[in-house]
Amino acid sequence: MKQNQKVFCVISHTHWDREWYSPLEIFRHRLVDLFDRLLIILEEHPDFVFHMDAQTVVLEDYLAVRPEKKELLKSLIANRRIMVGPWYLQNDFYLTSGEATVRNLIEGEKLCTEFGSQGQIGYAPDQFGNISQLPQILNNFGIDNFVFGRGFSDYVRNAEGGLDRVPSPTEFIWQGADGSKVLAIHMRHWYNNAQRFPADVDLSLRFLESIEQTFDNEFTLTPYLLLMNGVDHLEAQPDLLEVLDGLQERLADGKAIMQYNFDDYIADVKEYIAENDVELFNHKGELRHGHDWEILKGTLSSRHYLKVANVEAQILLENRLEPLYAMMERSGLREVTSRDHFRYTWKNLLRNHPHDSICGCSRDEVHSHMENRYQEIFEFGNELMKRGMQQAADHTALLKGGKADEYVLTVANTLSVPVKGAVKVSMPFLATDGFDNFTVQDTEGNPVCFMVSEMTVEPFDVFSPINLPGTLEVKRYEGYVDVGEVAPYAFKSFIIRNAEGQVAFTPVVKEETTAISNGILSLQADQNGRVTLVKGDRKIENCIYLEDQADIGDSYVFVNSTDTPILSDGYCTKVEVTEKNDYVQSLTLTYELPLPADFDRQNDCRSVETEITKAELTLLLKKD
Repeated sequence: MKQNQKVFCVISHTHWDREWYSPLEIFRHRLVDLFDRLLIILEEHPDFVFHMDAQTVVLEDYLAVRPEKKELLKSLIANRRIMVGPWYLQNDFYLTSGEATVRNLIEGEKLCTEFGSQGQIGYAPDQFGNISQLPQILNNFGIDNFVFGRGFSDYVRNAEGGLDRVPSPTEFIWQGADGSKVLAIHMRHWYNNAQRFPADVDLSLRFLESIEQTFDNEFTLTPYLLLMNGVDHLEAQPDLLEVLDGLQERLADGKAIMQYNFDDYIADVKEYIAENDVELFNHKGELRHGHDWEILKGTLSSRHYLKVANVEAQILLENRLEPLYAMMERSGLREVTSRDHFRYTWKNLLRNHPHDSICGCSRDEVHSHMENRYQEIFEFGNELMKRGMQQAADHTALLKGGKADEYVLTVANTLSVPVKGAVKVSMPFLATDGFDNFTVQDTEGNPVCFMVSEMTVEPFDVFSPINLPGTLEVKRYEGYVDVGEVAPYAFKSFIIRNAEGQVAFTPVVKEETTAISNGILSLQADQNGRVTLVKGDRKIENCIYLEDQADIGDSYVFVNSTDTPILSDGYCTKVEVTEKNDYVQSLTLTYELPLPADFDRQNDCRSVETEITKAELTLLLKKD
């Protein structure tokens, strides 16, 4: 390239939301259309290149309908005609864990390897902000760049009270929390600034001139101008190369326009910066600057039940299942389960992580399907947990030489810190074994404290790989066992032996008292629901309460009304101790809040009419 030449780098792409304003299966129809027509374009134009939003899940989504196209896709991807990866999908970075973002890249890399090529672009066009650890994560996958749309906008208040955007560079260095660095490219003019070129070359030239004017030479530090030819769910432009050829003939000397792939664009930008000693601005920390309508932080609370389910699913995988099976592997149980089980579960979870999915800003049907996926994750994951704990218990040393009428209780600490105290247990004993009473002992034969709250006789389902399902009658005891301290990443087992007499029951106590204590902390509540926390001489009054505030925005942006928030103070209808024993005490407060039934937009206030909304708050104290 000549030193002063300006290059319009046209990236043909689509931004593919798997689900958003339509459910997944409706979008799958459109994805099949996109791929089918793209394959025709690629056949007719041997130099055409198309970017699939740096995702790989789209390959699975398409091939589920057109499996016979897999070898053709592999050939086109290997020859870099269709650019995919490095991501599995475009997740939200704030509502999913750091581990989930890493797994996202791992799964993307695996599919790219299977299909023969991987894009090396850290591309996040529409995420609602970017975490400060992302440069570190990208670097560890061999990626030294980041192309993004949101999170790099600052404003100042002007004389009229409005907001003026502060000019910012297109190219800069983004430094992560640990010092890792990437070359960042900010798509200030969005990922559709060249959405569609008109077939008429005169119109296309005028269109190109308008695009050029949006770039400020002072802040676009290289002559490579990024033109994004596409947008959400847009198909490839069939006549693009012909239009670009016509534009090139009309451009003045010193200007060039051509279709690029992202890898080559980044390479040329880096080369220009190095050869011309361009000094780049260094930004450290998260990229989450901008107006509410740019960052869309309101999605942090939209459909909060999805966020709860997602955190529970991540905890199940990251903090329980994977440490549990790693502990067994470390203890000598080699290949206790196939890693395919975990990959299957992770991919199922990742499919709930696209930014329009986990952010809770899609159609009702989308989120209904997400709930079903979470249920599938819990069903599969809990079965993995059950099998893993059974394997651990089956291999405990206590079983060696054990008697037929003895049972083993095994607990696992899957955390990196020691834990101690009582665990809630549900212990089924074969009814034919008796067990009207029993003792719990540690590995040294020392008695272990426990309590039983209730016992039921019930059928126990038995499933066999060589016979039909059946049932056995069991006595199921519910209660707590004080397991003492369990070391990090360790198992601890106890032996349960039949004993003479009848077990002593400590029934669950429910009292209409207003205080609980575990000897360290005390909680008390008055009849108005005001809670006081006491530790020694220190007292914190009214330490927790509920607040209701009107949100007149939408699922993307919280907009506060001018009304005064409604507090739970005075609306408590019941305070009771719902559990009280030597191991656990709980205090439950029930509220009936008269909340406005609607928002009166004509008068810009909440309605006078109210609906009673019930709320329940349970506070728990455990032994020690």
